[in-house]
Amino acid sequence: MDLLTLASVFEFTDAQKKALTHPLTQAMILFGMFFFSTRSVGIATLLVASFYLALLVFFNENHPLNLFSTTWINAGAKKADIYYENVARLG
Repeated sequence: MDLLTLASVFEFTDAQKKALTHPLTQAMILFGMFFFSTRSVGIATLLVASFYLALLVFFNENHPLNLFSTTWINAGAKKADIYYENVARLG
């Protein structure tokens, strides 16, 4: 959720930019979007909680309860190393 992209369209002050990067402000904006689409406080709260659970736990490779296997994460790192070695050989 990159709210600073709005800063390129609208002219925000430095204080407003700092407020938009705060996690609580981002959660309130997300809650507002879910609430306006569902018109239910309970469903909007459930959607915000599930969004943050998925974002910060299940899809975070540094969290112990992530959904990615360690072999898959390590394989991606090995592929990146091979890529950088090949680029270094070309240069």
